[in-house]
Amino acid sequence: MSEGFEIRLSEADLVAAFRLNANFRKVRPLILAAVLVASLLGLILLISPAARLSATSRPLTLLLEGALAMLLLLVLGLAVAIRPLWRAMARRGLAQRPDLAGPIRYAITPQALHHVTVHSASALPWASLHGWREDDRTLLVFLSAGLFYPIPKAQVDADQLAALRDTLTAHRVRYR
Repeated sequence: MSEGFEIRLSEADLVAAFRLNANFRKVRPLILAAVLVASLLGLILLISPAARLSATSRPLTLLLEGALAMLLLLVLGLAVAIRPLWRAMARRGLAQRPDLAGPIRYAITPQALHHVTVHSASALPWASLHGWREDDRTLLVFLSAGLFYPIPKAQVDADQLAALRDTLTAHRVRYR
């Protein structure tokens, strides 16, 4: 077993992990498409008097406009509330799981990723891992679609991170 590394998770580390797990890369094209469609509709309303009349006087059109406005408000509300929700989830997670707040030790072997906390020790075979993802601050190792181990990069030596990346790639663990 390799020497490994030890981390201690903070609230900020968990918030960064939640943000990375959210994977907004898939949502951005949808938002861009919605903005483009709304811009085109706005341009049509600006140019065409018949379209303006239809948008302001027909009951079905007014209902659709109201539904779109409610959807827009819901999405904007979620965008505003998501960061405080992530902070609350991180605080609650650290309070309910003292093993997350304590030292977490990782070790890399050819057979498995070893994860040791105050209350548990596990060896996760590389083939059983669901995937991994990283950004400039955090590396996530997924045990399943929604369960992951966050590894704050600031607490780990660059050589150990490179070894973990190389091992994940060598064992064909999917980058998500």
